[in-house]
Amino acid sequence: MKQCAKNGCVKPLDQFYKQARQKDGLDPYCKECRTEYSKQYAKEHRPEINAKKLEYYHRNKDRINANRTK
Repeated sequence: MKQCAKNGCVKPLDQFYKQARQKDGLDPYCKECRTEYSKQYAKEHRPEINAKKLEYYHRNKDRINANRTK
């Protein structure tokens, strides 16, 4: 059992994602809280995320298009 760092609920270890850099090897937030955080982050930072994706596409256009035609 482990306590979620966000809301303090206690859940079984399988309710936490793995994270190698943590001492116990598990994310400090439960899967439910981590998913909620990720969705909120994506919503708030949509323009930045899209700009990074577009920049990546332009830098790797040839490789991406080659993979699409396979």
